[in-house]
Amino acid sequence: MKTIRGFVSFERNLLILGSTNAAMSVFWNSWYPFVPLYLSYMGASPTIVGLIFSIIALASSFAYYVGGYMADRFGRKVPIVVGGGTGCICLLAAMLTSDWAAVGLLLVLATSLFSLQTTTPSLMIVESVDEKERGKALGNWEFYNKLGPVIGPMLASAVSPVHQLKSLLFLSLVAIAAGTAIRAVGLVETFGRGPFETEGEQASIRDRLRGSLLIFLASCIIFSLSGGLVWPFVSIFASEFLRMSTAELGMMFSLNNFAILASGMPAGKAVDKFGPKKVLILGYFLACATNIPWIYSPSPSFAILFSTVSNVFLEFGGVAYQMTIVKMTRQETRGRIMGGFDAMYVMTYSAGSAIGGLIWERASPRFLFWVSALLAIPMGLMMAFMHVDS
Repeated sequence: MKTIRGFVSFERNLLILGSTNAAMSVFWNSWYPFVPLYLSYMGASPTIVGLIFSIIALASSFAYYVGGYMADRFGRKVPIVVGGGTGCICLLAAMLTSDWAAVGLLLVLATSLFSLQTTTPSLMIVESVDEKERGKALGNWEFYNKLGPVIGPMLASAVSPVHQLKSLLFLSLVAIAAGTAIRAVGLVETFGRGPFETEGEQASIRDRLRGSLLIFLASCIIFSLSGGLVWPFVSIFASEFLRMSTAELGMMFSLNNFAILASGMPAGKAVDKFGPKKVLILGYFLACATNIPWIYSPSPSFAILFSTVSNVFLEFGGVAYQMTIVKMTRQETRGRIMGGFDAMYVMTYSAGSAIGGLIWERASPRFLFWVSALLAIPMGLMMAFMHVDS
């Protein structure tokens, strides 16, 4: 039992947020990846489908900041309940219509409203536990987060997800509505718990961390650009240059998801033991650097191995990223800062994908992955110079 408690957190808010998020994410991931096919069957052209998802990415990134602002202004529960409740209404309307334009518009609204609650749970979780166990709590939260991408596609494989999409969407709607109701009743508000700093303490913290926050933001933008450059082309490169079959690609992506799922709790423990800065730099640096051995993999087995290892490092860095923001911010501005960071991350990632296509066509595919890996150097150096403090 002591060993289990060393990795698993039983804090009330974490259990409520984690269990409801796992259920909602499982059903969401059973149908959402197939929406492009669904819209295409309804008559939407590939250009329109691409435009819809570009708008979803842009609107969702803006909603991250809005959700963080709401969390700082009205409390942590408000964006969670408002985002979940209003998003359900849009999802219900999308389920009841058969016009692709209406479905696309309603999905933009639904995903944007659901994105209001993206940032807030991690804030509520770290504010619910002792400071020495925040890393463990965030690692537990990441575990719950990753259950959906692993289990959801398995649920979809049991049915025809395109033809049964409305049925899966209905199950998702029920899970989100029930989860939102449980959160509204069961969560304990954490905003304002404990005294805020005095004006003098606030000024001291601002002077000390303003530069470090800017350095951290710049380094995160570089990391996001690195990932965005190559992610859309991983399967293409693996197929054309590493001679991986469709089955081998499927195995690689499945193992990646399982590796991320299994890494969340150990990542949290590492953050508590070594501090977020060391884990952040090491995790993100190695996640980028493993692009190099991956593109020269002598066999599909090595490609799967390198990809899996890269995703383990990525998860360690992801947990440390959240903890770094927590330690560098005050409670009353933490939501806006984390929401702003998340928004910049998504927008840079999207821009990186477009830039990656140009590099792929005008230079070479391997050069693209080299660029992505080498961006780890300035990112790591910038992170080394920032101060991480409470």
